[in-house]
Amino acid sequence: EDPILPPLVDRVTINFTLPSVDELVSHVYM
Repeated sequence: EDPILPPLVDRVTINFTLPSVDELVSHVYM
């Protein structure tokens, strides 16, 4: 989780890393 990266890029990175985490992050951003 690099603060330098935008939220969208961070979400994409997490999506490739762990789809499960992407789901949680999606709820947080929503």
